[in-house]
Amino acid sequence: MNIGGIDTDHGVAALTQILGPESKTMRFSLVERLKMSNRPEATLAIARAAVFDASGDVRLAAIKALKDRNNNEDVAITNEILMQGIRYPLPVIAGRARDVMLALERKELLPQLVAFLGEPAPGDPEDRDQPQQECVVREVVKINHHRNCLLCHPPSQTGQTHEVPGVIPIPGTPFPSSPREAYGAAQSSGEPMIRADTTYLRQDFSVLMPVANAAPWPEMQRFDFLVRARVVEGDELAALRERVQARGADWMSANHKAAIDVLQELTGQRDVAPNRAA
Repeated sequence: MNIGGIDTDHGVAALTQILGPESKTMRFSLVERLKMSNRPEATLAIARAAVFDASGDVRLAAIKALKDRNNNEDVAITNEILMQGIRYPLPVIAGRARDVMLALERKELLPQLVAFLGEPAPGDPEDRDQPQQECVVREVVKINHHRNCLLCHPPSQTGQTHEVPGVIPIPGTPFPSSPREAYGAAQSSGEPMIRADTTYLRQDFSVLMPVANAAPWPEMQRFDFLVRARVVEGDELAALRERVQARGADWMSANHKAAIDVLQELTGQRDVAPNRAA
């Protein structure tokens, strides 16, 4: 299967998409390969691995790779992912983003971290003016990768290798369990296919999870995780706001605590009140 490897943006995108839930060894090898590419898409993929990968070894390899990518564009790309991590509605992701900021000594992020202290806790209702006035909550959602192909990818038109065609699993019918079979053999299978080189929704991370009564599909299936902003109103919004108001004055989200950790470590100031004004 020729997808351009690390030499093209769509090649990097396809590799990170396909290998997302694969073994730690394969994900580690991908980071090592991405180190050899100077493309911005490679920097993006490495930064995402540093924050979102489930393996500490893979995250450490990604952090080491980022230390050698110091031009302005690479730094800007990495910093955007780090702030995304701090704001992520899962505390473990915020903690990983904190660790990367400290390892890279990203002092240029201090003003953004201070500003973040004035933002609602991730998962709390937020007012939004665009495209219209409404209230939203940001929440993590998981998507069964095998059942939602066309949610993230367009159909393959030609089945040629440049489209990185992948077979669309059919309920009740076994489907290939390895990337080599699912993508490499797709061109001649005659089955409906998607283009893996084009992704509408880019997952933040992917994991294999057990599914009950899965046969003839495998018991362990791929789930992709990402964040959506969902409009809330009426009784649900009232309940959410009541929950926020019921917190004590000293309550702080894990995300804000992670930001405070970075601020304290990179400034050396530990006797300052943990709020934006201070």
